[in-house]
Amino acid sequence: MVLSDWSPPFPTLLEAQGMFHEYDVVELTKALSESLRVGTRGAIVMVYPGAQPEYEVEFVDELGQTIAVCTVSPDKIRLTTDAAQ
Repeated sequence: MVLSDWSPPFPTLLEAQGMFHEYDVVELTKALSESLRVGTRGAIVMVYPGAQPEYEVEFVDELGQTIAVCTVSPDKIRLTTDAAQ
């Protein structure tokens, strides 16, 4: 394992505060629809800052094909912990 691949098995301070960044790879913690279930992965493509930030996320399937692009609040996503993203 390369050190840059390491991620903590617990929420970081920024993650706990809901502060993600563009290009972070995240996964859903709450289902948004039938095709966007818990564990669905995506990349943050836009950050909408503010008192309650939101994130535009491009969700993909196992083949990397786009499923959907939608705006989500930080309580519905988390950083992926799998080094083989």
